[in-house]
Amino acid sequence: MTTTTDRQQPAAAADHNPNPRPESDYSRPTKRDPRGMRTGYTTGTTAAAAAKAAVILMLSGAAPSEVSIPLPGGTGRATLPVHQSWRMDPAEGVRCSAIKDGGDDPDVTHGAEIIVGVWRLPDGYQGLQIAGGPGVGTVTRPGTGIAVGEPAVTRVPRRMMADAVSEGLAQCGWPADTGIRARISVVNGAAIAEQTTNARLGVLGGISILGSTGIVQPFSTAAWRASVTSPLMSPTPTAWSISCCPPAPAARNTPGECWTCPIWPILRPGFSPARR
Repeated sequence: MTTTTDRQQPAAAADHNPNPRPESDYSRPTKRDPRGMRTGYTTGTTAAAAAKAAVILMLSGAAPSEVSIPLPGGTGRATLPVHQSWRMDPAEGVRCSAIKDGGDDPDVTHGAEIIVGVWRLPDGYQGLQIAGGPGVGTVTRPGTGIAVGEPAVTRVPRRMMADAVSEGLAQCGWPADTGIRARISVVNGAAIAEQTTNARLGVLGGISILGSTGIVQPFSTAAWRASVTSPLMSPTPTAWSISCCPPAPAARNTPGECWTCPIWPILRPGFSPARR
């Protein structure tokens, strides 16, 4: 299934459960790496699982307790519990949520509730349309690989959602290319995003839905590299052509104090667990 995207104005707030499921329940599907650290699932994997569950609920009338979805590149499958489900009126569709489990990685999105609502598109539409809801950031500057104005959902999670939705449709006896609209929301996503580098990258209003493999590797060097290179690839008309990397003593100062250049391109050394 191919994906297309559009943006829907968010509601005032995302639905959420004030008593979230204990970590010991939602973390059980993950494994431990050779260092003995528990791996996790990306926000993209979590959103794809919630999308498949919502499609099954919409077409069968019953929400599954868990769903299995394919990981990118035919590397296996992931099974995630369904955290909550809602049957709304016809105009609102149905919603299911899953909990983002980052394993032992120090990730600020760990434990976030990701909600996906789905609707059938009118006859004649095919494929998956992805929209952003409350708690999902909007891209406001080029350089992220996502068009300006679109919800911050990167390429691999879009494909994962399309594949998961196709499986859900087929499981319920519907054509895999049936037109479906999916809106992603993240409970407290705007507050979580304040602890990330999203604003410096021009992603505003919430977190990004990310992940190239579907799996979170604890303290991954690839994630660290991404946190360093992403600001360098996010140009702005008022930015200087170089980025300032202050030495350790200066790094303790507020970014922008040492040079008269925009705050966003200044990188501080050290591991950044905020982006996943």
